[in-house]
Amino acid sequence: MSTGYAIRPMGEQDVTAVHKIEVECYTNPWTAESFRYEITQSPVSSFFVAEDAGRNILGYIGVWLIEDELHINNLAVKTGSRRQGIAAGLLEHILAYVAGRKVSIATLEVRSSNVAAISLYSRFGFRQAGLRRGYYTSPTDDAIIMTKEL
Repeated sequence: MSTGYAIRPMGEQDVTAVHKIEVECYTNPWTAESFRYEITQSPVSSFFVAEDAGRNILGYIGVWLIEDELHINNLAVKTGSRRQGIAAGLLEHILAYVAGRKVSIATLEVRSSNVAAISLYSRFGFRQAGLRRGYYTSPTDDAIIMTKEL
């Protein structure tokens, strides 16, 4: 692939690498057990990873598909692989993944201080729909609720 990475569904073999990125990127990370549950037992979850030619996981995205709503739970790229379009590629992939399904809206929460993520989501047509004050901890921050009509 000319992008330097491929996107594929996340498997159990990816949990350790994905959890490592989660811990690196988030102050209140999901547990490895949470990821394992989401990919093996949750009927609403879909997770995808971006990996390089050496099969190293560079980033991941996790969503819930509930009725007509796509909720983006997780999107992260490991530190050394940022600013290479991987997050945009994962987001584009998930939007294409739901494109023939009866999904009418995509939602997510993002830290109000995460300017790079807000910019990425805005480029994809997400708009601020609300605010959850003090939603995040360590450090305390508001969550901006963003939505996109599909």
